[in-house]
Amino acid sequence: MYAQRDPENTLFSRILEKRLEEDSKVLERNKTSVTHKDHLYLKNAAFIIDHPLDPLPDENADDDLQVEGGKVDIKCPLSLRIFEQPMRSKKCGHTFDYSAIKDTWRHNVEPCPVLGCGSRISINDFEPDELMNLRVKSFHRLQRKLENDDSVEKI
Repeated sequence: MYAQRDPENTLFSRILEKRLEEDSKVLERNKTSVTHKDHLYLKNAAFIIDHPLDPLPDENADDDLQVEGGKVDIKCPLSLRIFEQPMRSKKCGHTFDYSAIKDTWRHNVEPCPVLGCGSRISINDFEPDELMNLRVKSFHRLQRKLENDDSVEKI
């Protein structure tokens, strides 16, 4: 599915990689931790743009992303729909869609609905999941590109 690289994505990936390299130099000069949120986002964004459903190459089997059959699941485990506004729990790392969170977390603290998690979280424990959002946008872009390629071949 990812055999052909989109020149537009390749250029964007190169720009991100250059920015990552520049940020790495700045971080090194400033002795700032390499776990800086923006730095990590840039580091992972170039890969996600080309491979939205694949786990990050250096990613262990962490629970912060739902992985099924070697692919990242871009569907909310509560609504079972593709994420529209992915929100990540700061306590356990699980991601849910904002609309499902509003429906589920009516009380102050609820158990995480992911089987075996055990974390107790409130609606205030969520933050936007930018990487999942990028995965969903990249997935939709690839789907549109494949549909356009198919319609061109039919002509």
